[in-house]
Amino acid sequence: TTADSTDVDRRSGEVSLTIVVRAVNDAPTAGYTGATGGAENNRLEVPEGVVTGIPGLSIGDIDYAETAGGKLTVTLTVSNGLLGYTGTKPPGVIVTMQDGKSTMILTGTQEAIQTILNNLNYTSKENYNGKDAITLTITDNGNSGPGPNGETELTAATTVYLSVKGVP
Repeated sequence: TTADSTDVDRRSGEVSLTIVVRAVNDAPTAGYTGATGGAENNRLEVPEGVVTGIPGLSIGDIDYAETAGGKLTVTLTVSNGLLGYTGTKPPGVIVTMQDGKSTMILTGTQEAIQTILNNLNYTSKENYNGKDAITLTITDNGNSGPGPNGETELTAATTVYLSVKGVP
């Protein structure tokens, strides 16, 4: 960039400046919009032992694709139930089930992971009545470089609270 400059003696000259713009890793986002009652009441009522869809989970990362082959990792966990999804696994995501299906790890593109989340379901353990929670944590795996404070990986999380009700 070139700019005109005048010093205190009223002499003119030309100044050259170099501006370097460095990318900063933006944090991913996680949200839940499936229940009513506001953020502190993210509670969904589910019947005991019945496969129940969990709508409204969402993830995002504005800059994950800036790194060639950039992948996100989403971990979902529950304490008193099992996780699964309906439909066919989309291309671009690896699904790993752990702890007897109470932990689901998704690694892949944002779009493929969101497809799994759109079809996520929960089933309580047999004869369980009470509270449970689905915790979703997203990690950007350091895509697009360090974060604003030099972090290599940035994360976000959200929780869906469940009330498991017995079936009459």
